Amino acid sequence: TNLVCLMPSSLIRNGEGADMNRSVNALSSDKSIGVRIALALACHRMDTRAAYERAVREADAARAQALASKDIDKYMSFFAEDASMVLTGLVEGKPAIRRLVVDWVASPWSTGRWRARKTEVSQAGDLACVQGSYQLASIHPDRSSTSTYVGTYLTVWKKQPDGTWKVLVDALGSDYLPPAPGMRD
Repeated sequence: TNLVCLMPSSLIRNGEGADMNRSVNALSSDKSIGVRIALALACHRMDTRAAYERAVREADAARAQALASKDIDKYMSFFAEDASMVLTGLVEGKPAIRRLVVDWVASPWSTGRWRARKTEVSQAGDLACVQGSYQLASIHPDRSSTSTYVGTYLTVWKKQPDGTWKVLVDALGSDYLPPAPGMRD
């Protein structure tokens, strides 16, 4: 019997998985049960990490959509109780983050777009990191003009005991992002 280890299609497309699949097939011909078990576990771990990456990407997209639609309750449902947000300062805890988000939604921000560029899951499968970019547009109070803010974000997600993923740390980087309410000198 042969052991088949399916690599994520992105690895095969990039040529990184082809050698691994050949190695797995060569080793699977070994009659040692220990080798077969180790290979099966390695393949399972790769499949699990790919599934976790997908789940985190989907959660990140749903969180961005919730904020874009100004659904504060849904947006906040993605945060762990002990989450932190890093803007021009540190905002700690879900209640403090909620106050900040309420202020954002009440401000003249009119549109926001987020795009994840890279998602990685730890080998242990309990933490994930999403890197991406964002663009926010605001309308000035007198409606005479708009301003656009562009930057990058880094979000650390933590797998919860129930299998869901929650934001542990959310950091936005931009030279143009105004100070968070309560963070001004």
